[in-house]
Amino acid sequence: MDRRGAAGRSGRLAQASKEDVMMQSALQRARRNIAPRMTVVNRARAAIRSLCPIAFAYLADRAYGG
Repeated sequence: MDRRGAAGRSGRLAQASKEDVMMQSALQRARRNIAPRMTVVNRARAAIRSLCPIAFAYLADRAYGG
């Protein structure tokens, strides 16, 4: 166990700086704004589908020396 005991640890928590409080607030806001996993997966799949024709055209151009 820590030499300072419980009082030392709780003392640190009581001394949270303004920056610490702002960082905690920003982290909580970021956690709330994270989209559900399936939403992220569906967006990624849609992005891949939209890029496939461009990638195919690029590769065809490279393969046939256009």
